[in-house]
Formats: sequence, C-alpha cells, structure tokens
Amino acid sequence: MDNTLTKKKRIEELDMIKGIGIVMVCLQHISEITGLTVSGQGPSTKIMMFAEATMLLFFLSSGYVYSPKGTIIQDITNKFKQLIVTILKFGVFNTAVYFLRYIIIEHRPFIWFLDNTITNFLGLDQWNIRLGQITANSMVYGFVPFWFVIELFTAFCLFIPLYRLLEKKHVAFRIGAAAILMAIATALHYFDIQHTVADTFGSNVPYYFILINIFGFASVLMIGNLLKEVKMFDLEAHHIAFIIVCTIVSLAGLTVTNIFYEYTGYALQYGKWGQFGCISVPITTLCGFMLLFVLVVICYFLKRIGFIKNAFSFVGKASLHILALHYMIAETICWIGGYWHDIYNAPFPPEDFKYSNWIITIIGTAIVIGAYLAVKVWLAKRKSDKTNKVVNAQ
Repeated sequence: MDNTLTKKKRIEELDMIKGIGIVMVCLQHISEITGLTVSGQGPSTKIMMFAEATMLLFFLSSGYVYSPKGTIIQDITNKFKQLIVTILKFGVFNTAVYFLRYIIIEHRPFIWFLDNTITNFLGLDQWNIRLGQITANSMVYGFVPFWFVIELFTAFCLFIPLYRLLEKKHVAFRIGAAAILMAIATALHYFDIQHTVADTFGSNVPYYFILINIFGFASVLMIGNLLKEVKMFDLEAHHIAFIIVCTIVSLAGLTVTNIFYEYTGYALQYGKWGQFGCISVPITTLCGFMLLFVLVVICYFLKRIGFIKNAFSFVGKASLHILALHYMIAETICWIGGYWHDIYNAPFPPEDFKYSNWIITIIGTAIVIGAYLAVKVWLAKRKSDKTNKVVNAQ
C-alpha cells in the first residue's frame, strides 16, 4: 500500500481506487462477521465476487508505484518500516482495546487473555505455540489485517530483488518473470504443497507465509509495475476506441466471474485466491486487473467532481490505517449488539441475520474511523502550525 509515486506528484486515480478498494474490503469483512456473506441473501455473492479481486488492487497499485530508492536491503528495510512497524503500532492499540473488553468488562482470567489475545495478535497459534491453556482458540479474532501486511511484505521481499535484477533488461524479461511466478503459485496450489509441508513437519505452516500467496502476490506486484509501460493511469495517452474495447472486455469478464460465483457459491479457500481450484490463481489475477481497469475509467470521470475525488482520495491515502482499524471496530460493535457471526468456525447461514445489524455496523464503523482520521488530521495540522511558528520566529 505504497501511497506515493514520487515526492512531487501523486496519481489521483490511484488514490481514489485505493479508497474505493478499502471501502469494498470493509464491506466484505462486515458482511462476514454479521452473517450476510453466508446468508445467501441479495448482495452476498456480489460482495464475495470482488473479495479476492479487490485485495489484488492493492498489490497491483503497490507494484505500480514502486521505484528503487536505494539498495535492495534499503528498499526492503523501508518497506518493513512502512508496513510492519505501522501495523504493529495499531496492534498494540488493538490489544489494549481487548484488554478493556475481556479483563475490565468481562473479568476473564488474565492467563486466558495472554493465551488468546497475544497469541492471536502474533499468530503464534499458527506455530502451535500457546502461552497459557493448550486449548482451542476461544476468542474472536484479534488482529485480522496483520496477515495481509505480512503477505505484502514477504511478496516485496521476493519482488524487489527480482525487479532490481531485471530492471535494466528488456521488458520481456519482467513479463517472463511475472509469468513464471504465477506458474509457480498455480503449481503450488495444484499439488497442495502448503498442506504437504504442514503434514510433513506435523504442524501448521504459518498463515502469514502461505507459499501460494508469496509467489502469486510477487507476480501481481510485477504485473502492477509493468502497467507503467502501458501508461495504465494516463487515459489521454490511449485512443478512445482502445479504452472502449478494454472497458467492454473488462465488464464482460467481471460478469462471467459473477455468474461463476452465483452457481458455485462462496467457499473459503486456503490462500485467498477464490474457489475454482488451482486455476483460481490466474483467474483471480485477471479479475483483479479487469476490476482495476474499470475503476481507472470510472475514477477518470469521477475525479472531475471535486467532493467525490477529495473523499475517495482522502480514504485512499489513509487505507493502511483504515485496514488496521475497521475489523476490530466492526467486531466490537457486533459484540456489543450480540450478533457477531463466527464465519470461519461456523460457515453456515445464521438464523437471526438482519440487514439492520449490517447497516448499523457499517455506520458505526464509519463514524469511529471518521472520528479517528479527523483527530489525526487535526493533530498533524497543529504540529505543522507549531513548526511554522518556530521557523517564522527564527
């Protein structure tokens, strides 16, 4: 989720797309924990149709804006600071909220809190390491966005050295590298290497290091970077006929994907690539690209409407913060309302699903995140004003 292309210029459509993307992510997660996703009602399949493709928007955009700023080690270190350090700060806040919830309010045993909250937060249960009771995890999910940021960082650890190796060679080499990485990811899915490794060592391979994702996401980062060669976000550089044809093809592809979802239903998959077996890897990538192109065209026109451009651009720039906060906030609202749905351990339609609960959770989450971002902007402005006063005084 690299928010900058250069220090001088931002791409308006890219910020807007990231804003739309994070809104779609929030809707997906809220639909899961309120039960809409598995309820079979109205928009459930439509929401999940874009779930994996939406996730790839962030990888495509991160690849697009990547440009070397130092050595390989320096670039990887910068990504670590930008992604991991930032998300860990939110993780501390997340843990504090759960301390208030489970210890102060519910008076749970402190050892239970250590066993569940910290284990959830660090993902230790994926290594079969627990701090207290050796029991099934009985707490709702602690810090869901952590997996995504870890996957993005590990994909960058593969992408950056490969890109630097090929950056001065013909673009065909980078296209070939992206294809090879995609083929490896597809093969890993087909031969179920993730579970083979897990069974061999008698322990779960950590959720944060799913082999399919590492190679597949690195390929998507490469594809995103290759989009610079065709000036993906510069529609003025393309002939109108080309834009129309690509838009029609993209919309048709998304429609076909929707039909597949309607007939097959939503199924959770190990690796977050969809539900069509190993072919999901290239299909989901293609769907992500088609969704990106459609959004590029939409945002090209929407950016002419000032308040819409400003709103989605603001949300896009704050996408990492929203990612880190939204699930915990929505989950807490569902917990207080008594309608939280454990989709992963109970993937069946809830008997008491209500659209009113879904709407309340969306509105409540938006209000809390909006308040957080408003305070953050106010503090940043206050700091800037103080700095300017000091400079002027000197």
